Amino acid sequence: MKINLIRSLFLIILVVSTSFYISCKKEKKQQVPILTTTEVTNNNSSSGGNITNEGSSPITSRGIYWGKNSTPTIYDSITLSGSGTGIFTSAIRNLSPGTNYYVRAFATNSAGTGYGEALSFATAATYPVVTTNAVSNILATNATCGGIVTSDGGSTITARGICWSTSINPIVSLPTKTIDGIVIGVYTSNLTGLQHATTYYVRAYATNSVGTSYGNQITFVTNHEIGESYRGGIIIYILQPTDPGFINGETHGLIAAPTDQSPVSEWGCYGTAINGADGTAIGTGLQNTIDIIAGCSTTGTAARLCRGVLINGYSDWYLPSYDEMSKIIQHQSVIGGLPGDIYWTSSEFDSGNVRILWANGNNSYGYGGKGGPHYVRPVKSF
Repeated sequence: MKINLIRSLFLIILVVSTSFYISCKKEKKQQVPILTTTEVTNNNSSSGGNITNEGSSPITSRGIYWGKNSTPTIYDSITLSGSGTGIFTSAIRNLSPGTNYYVRAFATNSAGTGYGEALSFATAATYPVVTTNAVSNILATNATCGGIVTSDGGSTITARGICWSTSINPIVSLPTKTIDGIVIGVYTSNLTGLQHATTYYVRAYATNSVGTSYGNQITFVTNHEIGESYRGGIIIYILQPTDPGFINGETHGLIAAPTDQSPVSEWGCYGTAINGADGTAIGTGLQNTIDIIAGCSTTGTAARLCRGVLINGYSDWYLPSYDEMSKIIQHQSVIGGLPGDIYWTSSEFDSGNVRILWANGNNSYGYGGKGGPHYVRPVKSF
């Protein structure tokens, strides 16, 4: 009985020991792959690894992790490169310039994932990326432009702004430029000292340690201005949004002849109503003049003097309407004043009278008989 009990205990111990040995042996065989990480090559576009031991089971996946963390993991960027042992290569994409990164190879089998060492590499800085914004608020001698720096190229921005010229492709070595900060983002520049009625070329720029890059080129034309010599006369008025004939985005106005038309003359055809010659608004003077000439055959009238005169090579003059002549009187200083006292307009009041204006009487107005005579200042529209 005692011998049998001892024999049974021995068998139990033998079975337990054998099972523990087998279990330990199995656990010891569960091994992850062993590998190294290869240096980043091809201008920072690829890395990889070398799996020297697949571990306790075949490789099911392999590749690299990379990112800005010193030990990149699955939470960083990843590239898969098949399975199996040996050397493999993986692509690295979408890197930012001028940035430090880390790369680490990995390989996975049924026991888990093995890693190579983490290696560091740095991308080179490049030129900034900048876009030119639209030109706005265009006047005769200034305008507004700007740009947006979307990337510093991996190197701190040292200058940004707008450069402009009357020639294509303006550059920062020109004195005509602005400096508007040193950071990424949107900025606005004021372009000053421009010449009126001139075509300009503008580009946004941004500079870092690598160099200067430019945005797309934009062309614009500065506006005319009152007092500018233009098309044989002097610009006396530029249409405003409330004026008849105003067109947003375009410049229109009135050009006055530099001198009165001499001699003083009558308006013509007293007692005869001229059909269509009663417009008073800006923009009606030309049609008034055409209608006066068609309806009144008298020679030497104010309308005929304006329509037939050649001034500085230009012949498209006419007798101004009431509102057009009023603008000339209001801004007469830009043409050196008006020597006459009373000036004709092309705006007929009735068969015997015409609307007239006093040049030196605070733009006083009245009605004068068509026989006159009064002074004549030709005008044209542009």
